[in-house]
Amino acid sequence: MLERENLYGSNFNDWFQVIKLQTPVAPGINAATRELEACIAQYDRYNEVIGLYDILNNLKSIYGKQAESEVFELNKTLHSLHHEQGTPISPHILKMKRYFEQLERLNYAYPSPFIIGIILKSLSKNFEEFVRNYNMHSMDTTIAKLHAMANEYEKKLPKKSAIPQVLTIKGGKVHKGKQPKGKGNKDK
Repeated sequence: MLERENLYGSNFNDWFQVIKLQTPVAPGINAATRELEACIAQYDRYNEVIGLYDILNNLKSIYGKQAESEVFELNKTLHSLHHEQGTPISPHILKMKRYFEQLERLNYAYPSPFIIGIILKSLSKNFEEFVRNYNMHSMDTTIAKLHAMANEYEKKLPKKSAIPQVLTIKGGKVHKGKQPKGKGNKDK
């Protein structure tokens, strides 16, 4: 059984319960040598699993708090991220995606619609129409599809001039003696 089953993920607790129920029973006094050897091998495998379980529990108790604080920091960072107007959208979405993947590795995965909502909320004012269109059509997509759609929308946005237009005033000489007539100027 140990060779067939995998010791990972959500099946660990079920697997451990099965092993616990199959605790080896010592053979009788008159048992054959093969039967004793088989029982000893089964008992050794059982103890190996119990040792792994204890190690896993110890690791959880040691590093559990660290993982909780990391989850808190990742969530705080995710909710404070905002796309800056005028910057490319692709790096922003990929950065958010990496944070969500880190949370998933810490067994703190968000559902896909919630992830999409957080990403849409973080977009700049340039993407208001994109967000409105997405919400109106109740699109159900993945992060990758959202990323592609946002890139397409960004291509359609009007480009700002690389060199800003500046108005200049050409200076001239001040001519003494000729002052324009108006308020504050009296005829001499």
